[in-house]
Amino acid sequence: MFKEIVVGVDEQMGTRDAIALATNLLARGGEITLAHVYADESNVQRSVRAPDKAQGRMDALELLETTREEAGVQAHLRLRGSSSVGRGLHELCEGMDADLLVVGSSRRGLLGRVRVGDATRAVLNGAPCAIAIAPAAASFAARTPASAAKPACRAFASVPKARCTPPAAGTASAIAVAN
Repeated sequence: MFKEIVVGVDEQMGTRDAIALATNLLARGGEITLAHVYADESNVQRSVRAPDKAQGRMDALELLETTREEAGVQAHLRLRGSSSVGRGLHELCEGMDADLLVVGSSRRGLLGRVRVGDATRAVLNGAPCAIAIAPAAASFAARTPASAAKPACRAFASVPKARCTPPAAGTASAIAVAN
């Protein structure tokens, strides 16, 4: 189980699945942080006006608040501007010393599979902590009584080499098997 979990939040359906998986993996006394990375290309394009950046922050905060309310979870909210979703989530996780980052899988492709989209692929490269990708429909399985739930597809888990101690590798295996 994990003490400090960051959940990547976007406008896609996979966010609900990621929150459900994070809730199941949270250790007693642990904390969940919902995080959103909004487009901040001011480093690339100097013509970005301050009001545009402020609107991006306001929209991101509204998304996080709405997501937390709809999911019914107790969670901290963090947002970050970045030119890359992967980079932004990595920086948030490093700054918080998170031990797990959870994201939803892409909904493109065959139903019920863990699919890696472009943003998820960016998160996997150089992550500072373990990563779990929630399978599609994980949020439905979490709300359904165990006796009536269909078998959920497996979650994908990854642990960076720098943190790949035997306990961390065992935890990644446990995530993949349990889900």
